[in-house]
Amino acid sequence: MQHNVRIAEIKIAKRPDELVCILGSCVGVCLWDPNNGLGGLVHIMMPESNEDKREKGKYADTGVKALVEKMEIKGSRLSDIVAKIYGGASMFSMTGKKNTLNIGERNIEAVKKSLKEIGIPVVHEELGGTTGRKIIFNLDTGKVEVRQLK
Repeated sequence: MQHNVRIAEIKIAKRPDELVCILGSCVGVCLWDPNNGLGGLVHIMMPESNEDKREKGKYADTGVKALVEKMEIKGSRLSDIVAKIYGGASMFSMTGKKNTLNIGERNIEAVKKSLKEIGIPVVHEELGGTTGRKIIFNLDTGKVEVRQLK
């Protein structure tokens, strides 16, 4: 069964399901527990919640932690979980100006920081660039198929 993960959503599933999302400047964080056949995906839109606790999945600082908690409730151990991260594209060019508001880069930095603080290793990443991506996280194999969007 295929589960679509929209902006700010957090979903977990077990093999043989798939988790799918489309990313631009957002970052998709795929967490995989191969021992349990359990995976999760959070579709991060912004780096920091600034105390907004309504939509944990919207922010890197709250979304990654919330996904880990959901996986632990379903039986995963933190030591068994690895991360694969995608997205963070720079979707809008600002010719001649340094883009200090590049949300994609800020999302990437915040996701990596959250994963490091929790102690989850990143085993694969495809980040940045200027085009969107569709990711398909196969929970039967733990592999993530990445399709560039034109």
